[in-house]
Amino acid sequence: MKCGSVFWAGEESGIADILPVVKHMQNVEMEYASTENVALQSSLSEPSRYTYQMNQSAAWESILREKGQEQLKQKISEYLRHTLYHNEVNRIYLAGFRLDMQQMIYSVLKEKGIMVNKFLADNENGRLFERSLFSVADMENYMFYLIDKSCEQMRAMEETRTVMDTIVSYIDKNLDKEITRENLAELVYLTPDYISKLFRRKTGMSFGEYIQRRKIQEAQNLLENTDMSIGDVALCVGFSSFSYFSKTFKKITGMTPGDFRKKR
Repeated sequence: MKCGSVFWAGEESGIADILPVVKHMQNVEMEYASTENVALQSSLSEPSRYTYQMNQSAAWESILREKGQEQLKQKISEYLRHTLYHNEVNRIYLAGFRLDMQQMIYSVLKEKGIMVNKFLADNENGRLFERSLFSVADMENYMFYLIDKSCEQMRAMEETRTVMDTIVSYIDKNLDKEITRENLAELVYLTPDYISKLFRRKTGMSFGEYIQRRKIQEAQNLLENTDMSIGDVALCVGFSSFSYFSKTFKKITGMTPGDFRKKR
């Protein structure tokens, strides 16, 4: 299916009429989805009027949802080859197919809480997308790329323990900073809303509550085991306001930072 060379033969014409013939051939070439070494006559190569229609999307969506990576790739390859050899695929047809496949894939990923714009924002995706209308082989390459990346992310997302380990490790290393759901969403390619649900399910606390408690736990450790001033401790765990730090500390521990230190 990979294109090597395509040669176009236009209608016989005189010098005075050559420009319209060349323009016609260019228009035909723009719509033609090349496949292999061929020589085509423009009169036999008008853009296909075959109406684009894909009835397999529901079945393919189910396969993707179950991460049937190789099975789905095989189905797409068979579909493209069958359509190619029976319906004179052109670039308009391929554009419709690409749009439907993107919508199907993005729908499944959104359902699973995966941020598509993050893990597909790379040069390879852009390159394959741009080439996907050149030929059936290029479209196949782009679809395989989307499927591989999607299944990879779905498997990673399902490894919740690994995701939580990554998030918790990031939080522990950045207690002196403001930590938001958006920070974590970019780190693990999940949506902010999914991050909130994940915390609630795994810790029984809201995201904000978990962050506050983790900061105060670290503050307790510093107050017990170092001679840092209470103000410096507050800064080390990300509180720029001493009064807010004291208020939060007492809310969680039942005593002020000063009272807690006196106990050591």
